[in-house]
Amino acid sequence: MVFSLTQLIKCIKIETVLTFLCSFAFSHTQLVKINVILMKMIPFLNKYSIIWGLVLLPFLMTGQAEITVNTSASIDKMMDYFITNGKSTENITAWRVQLITTDDRRNMEQNMALFKSMYPGVNIDWKHISPYYQVRVGYFETRNKLMPFLLELKKTFPAATPVYDSVSKRALVNN
Repeated sequence: MVFSLTQLIKCIKIETVLTFLCSFAFSHTQLVKINVILMKMIPFLNKYSIIWGLVLLPFLMTGQAEITVNTSASIDKMMDYFITNGKSTENITAWRVQLITTDDRRNMEQNMALFKSMYPGVNIDWKHISPYYQVRVGYFETRNKLMPFLLELKKTFPAATPVYDSVSKRALVNN
């Protein structure tokens, strides 16, 4: 069902909207007093509910804020060091699963295709370190996080082994 703005505003009880708006700024006793005043004004408010709705609706739909954080000089220095160090190092080390090491390129490509069909969202890379082709998958922070995935892979790829590898930060961000 599609409603126009005027139909929606007619459906809104102006008492509920005003009480909701006032609840953010006043205590419970003040709300009771405001509610009594609103009850006296209801006939007037209901008569002009479309106008009141158009006046109050933009205030409900906006939510902008500016947050300022004051930090000490030592925190600023640490953050600057963190940012410059992060920019200077291109690679990090991470745990990966090496699916296969073979000297047959076709065998490597078949295993890559099988893995991609089984796990389409997991990253897969290969390296050629003469004369072998190595296929590595996934990125894991610790070996403990890698182990459940490795045990699952061993059912299909019995030669799968965990390896500690240097990984590009760009590869991590892109996946």
